Amino acid sequence: MVKAEVRRRSIKVGGLFTLGASFGADGNLITSDVNFLRIFNNRQRGLIDIGLIKLKSGYNPTLVAGKLRKYLSNDVKFLQS
Repeated sequence: MVKAEVRRRSIKVGGLFTLGASFGADGNLITSDVNFLRIFNNRQRGLIDIGLIKLKSGYNPTLVAGKLRKYLSNDVKFLQS
């Protein structure tokens, strides 16, 4: 298990991923909304910049995205890997 520190908080690294190049960030972190607000306590609840949904095996990403579009505002973009 790898341990690290983010904004003076000890964290356990669950895995690594590649997101691509960025001009504005030295690294990226995927965490729950609750932990995000703990780490970045100056951010307002409900103002999410990016989210990740991991589908269970057998679910069609295109169909799931289509169903989610019905409930989310038009400014939400869906990207598939």
